[in-house]
Amino acid sequence: MGLYWHHDHDALASWCQSYEARVQHIRARKPQEEHELRLRLFQPVREPPAQLVWICQLYDQVSQLVDELDRTTREVAREGLSVPLYVLDDLGSVREAALQTYMQVAAARNLDLWEWVKSDQAQALHQLECPECPWNGYSIFPDRAYW
Repeated sequence: MGLYWHHDHDALASWCQSYEARVQHIRARKPQEEHELRLRLFQPVREPPAQLVWICQLYDQVSQLVDELDRTTREVAREGLSVPLYVLDDLGSVREAALQTYMQVAAARNLDLWEWVKSDQAQALHQLECPECPWNGYSIFPDRAYW
């Protein structure tokens, strides 16, 4: 988990939940001729801004909380558990608050990531950490139109 260069062909840097899962995805779903370049460029940002890492980690934690609340609610319904109505109401209220927090944190994370990627600091760090990179500001495949 962390901030990585070129998680996707059209992103300078992105938060990655699992390096191994992304590598598997590239090998399984991307064209064979793209594997070498994608895997070479997909690497961790060695010196990411602490604030950006913090908001991305907070996003992960809040996302996990919402998922756990959803699993708990489904389990209660599936098992037909006898749970007092006020407990179900409280669980719904907690989930709703967690979901609102998730949306606020997601918006902050996306904005912080976007602002950092566009910064001179990120551009300079990219040149240092990702030499001989074909990134043209839009894609690691400058000869192809992907959009």
